[in-house]
Amino acid sequence: MMEENELKALVSLLDDDDKHIVSHVEEKILSIGTSVIPFLEKEWESNFNPSVQQRIEDLIHTLQYELLKARLKEWYLGEDHDLLTGMWILATYQYPDLELEKLKQELEQIYYETWLEFRPDLYAFDQNDHRLKSVPLKTSSGTSENSTASSDSPLISSRLRKTPSRRAQAFSATR
Repeated sequence: MMEENELKALVSLLDDDDKHIVSHVEEKILSIGTSVIPFLEKEWESNFNPSVQQRIEDLIHTLQYELLKARLKEWYLGEDHDLLTGMWILATYQYPDLELEKLKQELEQIYYETWLEFRPDLYAFDQNDHRLKSVPLKTSSGTSENSTASSDSPLISSRLRKTPSRRAQAFSATR
């Protein structure tokens, strides 16, 4: 990579009136590759000329798009064709701070909530009772257990395994 002084000189030439010079400078910056993006972002913040800022912004977007294409190609040619990872790669073009692990956690939470909604062996009272994952539950032995304990789903508590609700137990006790 070029030295910082050389890069600053190139960026300063983006303000030139000659379109051929600007075009040549843009080609030179693009030929350096994606490693120059942090420097361009810093220059964009410190430069107050709107036309230079726009040119820097365009260069950053072009480089980010090239990076996106390379990452997508790498994902496609790799062994792991996880669609969530592919979607995340695409989303990072618009949202560069998006984290794959956080996205996976949010989807797992949606899965958990949906799983509770469609669980036919739970009484309605139990479904509503366990929407909050962090509520400690009392087991038959009297010990507390987190509602995210394992069942046939990794997120479901042992209390949710076809055990009658308190209402059902009370009803059967009155008969």
